[in-house]
Amino acid sequence: MVYALFQRDLTQEEDQRSQVYRSRHEKWFNAAMNAVNGGIDFKPYNFLETTCVKLNDIERAQIELDKIESVVDSEQQHSFLARVIRTSTKPKSFFFTIKIVEATDLRACDSNGLSDPYVTLVLDARKKQIGRTRTIYEDLNPVWNETFEFTLGEASSLWLTVWDENSITDHSVCGRALVPLDPQAFQDFITKEEWIDLKPQGQLRIMITMESERDDIRFYFGKSLRTLMRTESEMIRTIVNKFSAFINYSISAKNLKSTTNANLGKVMSSWLSKANKPSDRDVTEPLNPLFDYLNNNFATLHLYLTPTMKTKVMTKTWEVILDALELLLLPPLSGKQCYQTPLTNREKDDLSIWVDTFVKFFNHDGNGIPMEILKGKQYQEFFAGLSNYYDRETDELIRECENEASKSFKKLQQRNYVSVHEQLRRSNTVMAHRNRRALQQEKEKLQDAERESPGLEDIILRILRLKGMHNYVAKRLEQRAKLSRSLAAEAFLRR
Repeated sequence: MVYALFQRDLTQEEDQRSQVYRSRHEKWFNAAMNAVNGGIDFKPYNFLETTCVKLNDIERAQIELDKIESVVDSEQQHSFLARVIRTSTKPKSFFFTIKIVEATDLRACDSNGLSDPYVTLVLDARKKQIGRTRTIYEDLNPVWNETFEFTLGEASSLWLTVWDENSITDHSVCGRALVPLDPQAFQDFITKEEWIDLKPQGQLRIMITMESERDDIRFYFGKSLRTLMRTESEMIRTIVNKFSAFINYSISAKNLKSTTNANLGKVMSSWLSKANKPSDRDVTEPLNPLFDYLNNNFATLHLYLTPTMKTKVMTKTWEVILDALELLLLPPLSGKQCYQTPLTNREKDDLSIWVDTFVKFFNHDGNGIPMEILKGKQYQEFFAGLSNYYDRETDELIRECENEASKSFKKLQQRNYVSVHEQLRRSNTVMAHRNRRALQQEKEKLQDAERESPGLEDIILRILRLKGMHNYVAKRLEQRAKLSRSLAAEAFLRR
């Protein structure tokens, strides 16, 4: 309900701004018209202070719910009620959590040999969509890691459809699968991880957990906290998605090349005049509109968001910027042929200056995002690719990839060979967690596990694809998918 109100407020803000396009269709046609007229293809979205209100409300609601839970002491109340009231042990309904993790080998629906995939979830019994992932552009092996929750009173089925998002024509189906949801199959309350085959092509990795929904005070506290935390994540994603359009427009290969070409002229002029070489300010000049845009919006968020929420929004925005910078360096991970060309030495130098400038901008002399967050795993992998692997010979890269693949296999085995006792200890999460701090710790554990994915191997595979080794990359991706399915099946049998 709160998230719906938040979305309504955003819609009202959009109605107040004629420059914001409500659909990709409208955006495409405006882009075409502006291209003919020589103008920019869109104007960026700017936030009002009212955008921040609902996000602050969610943070406040979590704090207040923590206080109520502490005063009530749900564990003590549950024990007392269990002694004095005889209640039915039969659950009235079942609470399902499904995580859409990733897909592999999707059907290419676009002329560039790729797709822009997203997933919809539709309950067969209700014929109603219960969720949709974000769109991952130009990727046949997308990673979503998005979670959805819903309640069932009886056995049903869930349609999972992977779509290719199109700007003009109707969205195309990349693949589809029907997943049975029978409470009897999930009564051990252990999370089940599956690779499911999509028709006509591809596989989708999902994780499903079921919990009995009972008239239990602990359950309702846990469920409320989970709902608030998920809504917070969705709100932050909505805000950052509004930033993403102008970020991706500004951090482009066209701007990088224009910087390099302009600086070549300045280098010649500097050499003839014996002046200094072009400064970092010259290199980052094409980014000035983006810095002005972010400054304007971050000032609004600084005034009207709490410090915690502001940091979370800025951190997610930093991740979008790193993704955009990475795509200038390397193509997406795919086994398809790549038409992107490697950067020149001059372009790599300019890109490094761009990255350093963004780091300083977001750190803001220690008053913004801490350096340990800005220079985290994704940042380190980015520069590993740029400095350690980008210019290596193909044979050397393949050897390095095989070494990384061996390390990744051992990590998968370690994570997969978890005892049933340990899984049971972590199961039935809504009942197990009593407060927001415990819930946040569990969330951080899951995020840490996701960060253990074979990042460096992915960087090397993307470089190999850039070098024309797409057949090798496709073979390696298929090996990884088969290995994950095999280990997941072994884990299921051991249960």
